[in-house]
Amino acid sequence: MDALSKQIDDLAGRVSGAAAARVKDIKGKIDAIKAVYYMSPPGATGYRKPILVAFRGGTPAEMVTGITSGFGGMGRPSQTSIDLMNNLKAFLDPLLARMKEITDKDIPELNKILAGNGISYIR
Repeated sequence: MDALSKQIDDLAGRVSGAAAARVKDIKGKIDAIKAVYYMSPPGATGYRKPILVAFRGGTPAEMVTGITSGFGGMGRPSQTSIDLMNNLKAFLDPLLARMKEITDKDIPELNKILAGNGISYIR
């Protein structure tokens, strides 16, 4: 997501017309994903989040980055580990679906427009 976001940001100032509109649309979709799934802003703590989120360990992104800390030892997984895996799945599935839509539909459409303007493709 970061690499795609950087490429879109780099294109934003170099294109005009239909390409600029598509770049703005794709940037909006990526920013919407970041707003939901990325880490808390600097200086924000779990205590500034809704009480349930604070007690469960932070935002979904913060929980995903710390998920391995919930696993340990040998034997069968604890209910906490199972809950963490379910949280990870609930976090990743919508993110992957939305990113797949962007990469499978929006980016190829933008690349066609860019090719017509002689601008490098997005990878």
